Order: sequence, then C-alpha cells, then structure tokens
Amino acid sequence: MRTKIWSLAHVATLVLLFAFVLGLALARSTPENVAAQEPAPKQEGIAYVSWWFDQYASSGSDQSLAKLEDTGAEWISILATWYQDTVTSTEIYSHAQKTPTDAGLIHAIQTAHNLGLKVMLKPHLDLLNDPTHWRGQIGDYFTTQAEWDAWFASYQKFINHYAQIAKDNNVEQFCIGTELDGTAVQELGWRELISGTNGIKSIYTGTLVYAANHTYTNTVMFWDALDYIGIDAYYVLAPTTTATLADFKKGWEKPITFLEDLSREWNKPIIFTEIGYRSIDGAGMAPWAYEGNPPLDMQEQADLYQAFFESVYPKDWFAGVFWWSWDTNPMQGGPCDDGYTPLDKPAEDVLRQFFGGAPKTKGGGLNPRPDTTRVANIYLDEALEHAPDWSWGWWNGVWHGGTITFNATDEVYAGTSSLRADLKGQDWDALQIGRWGTPLNTASYYGLEFYIKQQNLRHGLQFIFDGGNVVDYCRYSVGQENGWYHVRIPFTEAGWINKDVTNFAIQTKGNDTTFWLDNVRILGIQPVELSDGYAQSAKVGQTVTYTHALKNFHTDTAKFELTADSSRHWPLQLLVGDPGTVYNGPIELGAGMTTTVQIVLTVPLTETVGVTDTTTLVANGVDTIVMYSDYLEDVTTVIPTTHYIFLPLVMRNF
Repeated sequence: MRTKIWSLAHVATLVLLFAFVLGLALARSTPENVAAQEPAPKQEGIAYVSWWFDQYASSGSDQSLAKLEDTGAEWISILATWYQDTVTSTEIYSHAQKTPTDAGLIHAIQTAHNLGLKVMLKPHLDLLNDPTHWRGQIGDYFTTQAEWDAWFASYQKFINHYAQIAKDNNVEQFCIGTELDGTAVQELGWRELISGTNGIKSIYTGTLVYAANHTYTNTVMFWDALDYIGIDAYYVLAPTTTATLADFKKGWEKPITFLEDLSREWNKPIIFTEIGYRSIDGAGMAPWAYEGNPPLDMQEQADLYQAFFESVYPKDWFAGVFWWSWDTNPMQGGPCDDGYTPLDKPAEDVLRQFFGGAPKTKGGGLNPRPDTTRVANIYLDEALEHAPDWSWGWWNGVWHGGTITFNATDEVYAGTSSLRADLKGQDWDALQIGRWGTPLNTASYYGLEFYIKQQNLRHGLQFIFDGGNVVDYCRYSVGQENGWYHVRIPFTEAGWINKDVTNFAIQTKGNDTTFWLDNVRILGIQPVELSDGYAQSAKVGQTVTYTHALKNFHTDTAKFELTADSSRHWPLQLLVGDPGTVYNGPIELGAGMTTTVQIVLTVPLTETVGVTDTTTLVANGVDTIVMYSDYLEDVTTVIPTTHYIFLPLVMRNF
C-alpha cells in the first residue's frame, strides 16, 4: 500500500471547503435561521382618534373598535392630546374637557388588545389659543436657551406620562412626537429626551418611532436612536380635481425616491405614522386640508387608497401604515360624509382588499315596514304635537342664533307647510327638539322617521341623540322624492334603546345651512322582514335555488318559524344559514341580525312546458304578544328542454 502525503495548502483548502459546505447545510436545516432572514410583516394599521375626555371609555367606542378590527387591520395608533397655549409657550398641560382620561385611554388599549389588535400609542401636542400657528412652528420663536430648557422639561413630563402608560399596558409601539418641525433641529434636546437619565427609554423598552411631517427635508438627526423612521405622509399627488388613479400613482414617484434614499441613509425602515384622504373632489391636491367644503367624491378617496397600496406598500423599505382616521363614533362615515374615515365608503373596500379583511357584509337591502298601530307624531303640519290636555308635548330651541319657521311654505313635502331651520354654521348651530311632561320610552318603537330637504347636501347635518350616538342622516335614507329624503334612523344605531326620550338635535357641520323637515314621528315597525321574491325559469327535472334574506328588526333576540309551499306541489327543501343547513324548527336571531334562507325546488319530470309555479315563503314571529309575519313569492316557469341531433359525418375523397 502506498501512502499519499498532502501539502499544507491542500489541507487548508479542504478544511475551508468542508466548513463552507457544513455552513450551508446548517443554514438550510435550521428553521430559526430561515425565519430570521424573512422580513417582518408590515404594520397594517388605522389611526384611532378622539379629542374629548370621555369618548374612549364609551360603549360606542367599543363598537367602533370592533368595526375597525373587522376591516382586517392588525394595528391601531391611539391618539392622546395635550396642549400649550401659543406657539411661544413653554408649559404643556392636559385639558380637562379635551384630553382623554387615563382610564379611558387604558380602556381603549385593553379593548384593542382583546380584539387581537396591536397598539401604537401616539401622544400629540397642539396649540389651544393660537389659531394662526400650528404645532410645527413650536420653537421657531424661542430666542433663549432658557426657553428651550423649559419647553423640553415640560415635554419630558408629558411624554413620560404616556411612556409609563405604554409600559404598564404592554403597548407594542410608542411614538415619541408628531410633526414638531421647529423643535426637531434641537438634536441634543431630543437625544436627552429619548435616552437621558430620565428619558423615555428609562421607562419604556419597546419599539420607538417619531412622526415627521411630510414636508420634512432631513432636519431630524436622531433617527439612529429609534427603531423606525415615521412620516405623516400627506404628499400632494395631483394638481387638479380631474386626476385619475394613474395620475396619483405617478404623483408618488418623487416622494418614493426621497423616502428610499432616507431609509438607505439611516439604514432604517419607514412607517407612515399617518396617511389619509377626505372623500372629496380634489383630495389628492392638499390631503392635509381638513377644512372647507368641496363636493363629495367617494371614488377619488378610493383611488388614492389604491394608488398608495400599489405604489408604496410593496417597497422593501416600507414597514407599515396607519390610515387617518377612525373615531369613537360607530356611526361615522357613510355616503354623505366628506371626512377622512373610510367606513362605509368605497375606500373601505380597497382597505379590506389589501389588509386581507373579508368583503364588507351587505345588509341585504331590507327596509322595515311601518307598524301604524305604534306611532308617536312630533311634527306633522304647522306645529309640534302635544296632548289635548297639555300633559305632554314637544318643545324646540336653537343653540346659537339660528331661526325656526313652523309654517314654511317655500318647500313642503305633505300638507300645507313644513318646518324650516336656518342655522349659523360658524357657531355649530343646531335645532333642538325635546319632550316635556309624560315621557315617551323607546322600547316599543323602532326609530325616528322624517322627511328632510337640505339646501346644500354636501354641507351635511348631524343628528345628536341625548345620551346616545351622533349619526349622519344620509346613511339611513330609504327613499328620495323631489329632493326630499325619506329617513329612518333606528334607535339601535342612535343608542336610544329602551330610553325615555329627552331631546335630539340637528347640528350643522360648521357651515351656514338651511333645511326643511316634514312628517317627523317616532315609528314602530313590523319586526320581521324577508327580501323580495323573484322569478326564474327551469327545465323539467332541473333543480333551482332561490336565495333570500331574513332580518330580525326586534330590539331583542327573537324566534321565527318558516313555512314554504309550492302551488303545484313540487318537491322542495328549505335551507337556513350560510352554508345552508336543512330547516328543522324555529330559528333564533339576535337584534338586527340577518340570515340566509334558501328554497331548493325541483321541477318534476312529468311537468308541462309553459306552466308556472308560485312558491310562497312565510316567516312568523314566535312567542310574541302580537303575531308578526312577512311573506314572499317566487315564480318558476317551465321551459322546453333543448334536444340535439347528431348526424354521421361522411368523409369523401374528391
């Protein structure tokens, strides 16, 4: 046997090759290493906001958060605002009526966590008595170091207060400041605020971000002390009101270039700590402009959402987004709202698509039928209603100098006159209607019904229910005739369930406005409703399916019994729910809930072409003092069966 002697160079080469192969094998076989190389999921968030002390703790807020979570969002930012008097002030303080209470804020954090949402706490600083300046100018007028020292000391107390709340309540992310452009140049002050002896990091050890304004041009020099670069991204994306989706996507090209360079320079991912658009014509021209009343444009808001998701969201340097905004009123949004919320607008459909939420559940188009045995009139013609003996009645008032005319004849829906209100928008004026004497409890009623005509619909009106919710009447319109909207606001949505009626108000949204009311009443309704029947055609031996909706308009859970009959006694099966199961006795529905009812009908082989069958579906309320029911009819027409004759194909040579 011969022995081969290896040189030292050969040995070294083999060792290195073995180590390389072993390293590859270990990297491929270790799940932890693979996971570590995967990018973190993007933060899919919505900004949850309130500027009032008690709203976060309300039941309406809990409902609103549940609606937010249903969009597919996985994060929220929660706003809490303190104030300083003017742009030159150095004292920062909470406001008893405007700043959310700590208890309310903690309630919102815990409610969000219970829904499976992650939270970024985002304290804001605003100017209370300085309408000609904004927070981005704080510091621009400081002339001495003493002023800077006083301001940073006051800001440290403010921000540490919320850092402690974030720590105590397991908040996942903390925003240390928002759009404070004039102070951001004070790099040493901010570094001390973040990492000093009594800095934020001495209290809160989670993820940190600062929210720079979109006009930021690299004045923040402390990004390395944070985990993310934050941008409130209200970039101008188009110069005209006629811009298209393609225009908005092109408008992102310049901001994207700047943001890519910024991320690369600091080696930090970027989060849009705010981005949002109103549902108005020209929303892409000045996205930060929350005032003014241009025409409604729901599609432009949706296009701007789409442009962001297709242009910015896929970038590898982009780490998350918080859409502005969603507030504590569960009845926000809707077809006449010109604000930032996407709720019940086409923009919500875009949001759900990219956040992975289920498609928006539609109500089935069911409108309740009035129960004329349960009606309480408020205004019919020329006057508010009252009892003959004056033991009860309705009163009215205005808040800030508007005028009321009870027998207006310039616009009338029915009868000889209507109620006209001329309100002063500058003071957020309102028409108020209340009940005196014997109270009227809402337990036996469905909601408030009225006809309304508004001089300028886009200026909007809010209905404020005492002790209940604020709603936009437009979302509850059930019909329109000659400019008059027929409206029914359910007490379940107004927050007036089983309450004694005290008062409600109709308020402007900050603009002078004129509107007319007619046939105002509190209405009872038939509490069971089926969607309409329809017609289909079928061949002999074929099975057809009719799909309907059944809704419970009771204010409590109710049971319903279903029966279906074919006029020609065709075989049928009744299915309930989605997916459908065979009906087997009364079904139970919660208040306001809807279920699917399907009739599966088979045309007998012996049936005659041209005949029609009428199938009747009846839904009866069970265990009610008064028997309520609804029915529908489906019509099936038998059509001829198509016969095909196959002839032999003869091939010939020519």
